[in-house]
Amino acid sequence: MSLPTNYDLYIFDFDGTILDTLPNWLLIYQKVFSEYGLHPSDHQIIDIAFYNHDRINELITVDKEHYLEKVTRIKHELRDQVRCFPGAISKLMELVSDNKKIALCTSSFKRMIDPITHLTGLDKVHFDQIVTGDTLKHQKPNPEGVNRILSTLYIQPSRTLYVGDSYPDLLTAQNAGIDFLWMDFPTNKPFILEAHYEVLKKQSKYQMTSYT
Repeated sequence: MSLPTNYDLYIFDFDGTILDTLPNWLLIYQKVFSEYGLHPSDHQIIDIAFYNHDRINELITVDKEHYLEKVTRIKHELRDQVRCFPGAISKLMELVSDNKKIALCTSSFKRMIDPITHLTGLDKVHFDQIVTGDTLKHQKPNPEGVNRILSTLYIQPSRTLYVGDSYPDLLTAQNAGIDFLWMDFPTNKPFILEAHYEVLKKQSKYQMTSYT
């Protein structure tokens, strides 16, 4: 299917939804934890470090700022490997040209996404609002970020579609009372827990496997 056109606002997740970065994130976290002498399993990294930042102390108990500095440094080292999914930028620009509002809601911090948007060309896309993890008290699946976008742009939940790739994205949409479209990219499947994958298949209102 193609992206539904009957909404006024489209809220996009960042990593794994617009950017093909989940393999990079696994490598980044493996390097970060190894620098601390820790070796959590891939399952633990995917379950907690990928999607549940509020639970990160289950994997590592160090100064949060020091930890984020390491994550930022290693992500910067791997920045040249990052690519948008084919057709993503064109689809975003198409929404803008159709007078739709678009927003970005990501758990990543602003210091991490700014260089990537420049390198990938995403900085040419006009987002009506960008909410990053460092501006939130609570991370996904708490709907704080989505609710901020809705209230700032004065869009009703019924007129909003959340586009994401993960189980926490689905829960975030449900908690905010908005419809959800799951970007089920084949390359993402190894980085989604099997139980989460099954729920995404059953509970997502829409599903796409590519932007093209």
